[in-house]
Amino acid sequence: MKFFTLFLLAFWFILGGRSIPPAAAGEIVVETREGALREARRVADELSEKIRGLLFQELRKGGPEGAVRVCSEVAQEITREFNRQSGHEARRVSVRYRNPLN
Repeated sequence: MKFFTLFLLAFWFILGGRSIPPAAAGEIVVETREGALREARRVADELSEKIRGLLFQELRKGGPEGAVRVCSEVAQEITREFNRQSGHEARRVSVRYRNPLN
């Protein structure tokens, strides 16, 4: 449960540098810190809901072993696909280094 909590917190606070799309040529973009934070939270919530739903589904179906597999393998693929489709870069992070693929 501790891992899952850290996993969800990571999506709340950490998004990569591509969370704000670059301006088109000649376009002036005025982005506030609050606006960027709202967008980051929206993206984090969207991705978290996808992964959380899959995690709970796997817990009901396959128990803790299936949930661990979802967190270690499937969640990374879902995140990569989400980043590709949305143009954002969401990552899992932790206080302690664990996996070079994160």
